[in-house]
Amino acid sequence: MIARLIALAGIILACYGTWQTVRANNLKVEAAANEIELRACGARLSNLIEDIESDAQASNLIDNLDAVPSHWLRPVD
Repeated sequence: MIARLIALAGIILACYGTWQTVRANNLKVEAAANEIELRACGARLSNLIEDIESDAQASNLIDNLDAVPSHWLRPVD
């Protein structure tokens, strides 16, 4: 009777250890996926910042195009 209980306890502990190992492996995979997703978000954010800066430069360029020297303008009839 005691031998059966000890064997059952051993089986339960082995199953628990296996479950913990599988759980730890799943957490490692999930952590790696989260890291990849975080890096992708960082790249998208970097692209957005570059796009905003580029848009600002283009806007400044267009504003400067309005400054035409008066001797370049055609006379009004």
